[in-house]
Amino acid sequence: MPDVDVALRHQIKVATRTLHLNDAGAVVLGGMSKQEAYDLLRDCGYSHAKLVRMQGGSCSAMIVPREER
Repeated sequence: MPDVDVALRHQIKVATRTLHLNDAGAVVLGGMSKQEAYDLLRDCGYSHAKLVRMQGGSCSAMIVPREER
């Protein structure tokens, strides 16, 4: 990711940390929602399978993948 600006790099880092949290933890901490984190990482080229693995192997009930919208 050398061609990505610093702001986007930080957003990606926050998004990955948000997806690692459980649903309640993400709500309590505020900031980016799990849906926003999922959408940002999908736009940056992450696959759905990789994002599910980030969440511990099961997709959060708070996330609706674009394919299903």
